[in-house]
Amino acid sequence: MRKVAIVLKFTMFSIVVFVSRIAWADLIIAPDSVTASSEFTAGFDGAAINTINGSGLPGAFTLSSSHAAYASGNHWTTTGGNPVGEFIVWSFASPKLLSAMHVWNHQSSPNADNPGYDVTQFDLTLLDSSSNVLLALNNVALAPDTSIAQTFNFGVNVANVSSVRFVIDSTQSSPSFTGLGEVRFTAVPEPSSMGLCAIVACIGLMTRRRLRYSCKMNIANQ
Repeated sequence: MRKVAIVLKFTMFSIVVFVSRIAWADLIIAPDSVTASSEFTAGFDGAAINTINGSGLPGAFTLSSSHAAYASGNHWTTTGGNPVGEFIVWSFASPKLLSAMHVWNHQSSPNADNPGYDVTQFDLTLLDSSSNVLLALNNVALAPDTSIAQTFNFGVNVANVSSVRFVIDSTQSSPSFTGLGEVRFTAVPEPSSMGLCAIVACIGLMTRRRLRYSCKMNIANQ
């Protein structure tokens, strides 16, 4: 009986630890939808959706994974003209608590007519469901010729984010086309997730006490 009690206690402890890690760990998430000022789709798939569907990344990618070279269907690319002022807006189906953004820059070299489509500076605005500004970051530098994700920490956890607007200020050298490879965000666990962790921990504690009592009773009856 002692062995059974020890096994059950260890199992319950493992469950509590596992759930706790899930509840407290930050999550890397993709937006649910996206729109853009323009998309190059004339005989080529340069749609904005390519920034959130993982089309240019390996299946089990991480932030250190390299984005694939520029090809149809794996980048967002604008339609041409002056790239300054082009923008993309990512939206979430439900409000999020965000702490950072991760961006894979455009991999235009060597396949594009001009290899300098890469964004080199941008403005970022986080908005709630009523389009109120929650956080604004201006003149943020983005390194060109970089195939892995570049991380931008917000400095604070921004609550109730429904959309994120990314406006291009400058490109590496292209006078016309620009765009991005992929984007992800770091979501901080909501209080409800932490509450779940607390509930499971309480259940674990109660079960442990019951097992201890049961073990003592069985020893007494032997």
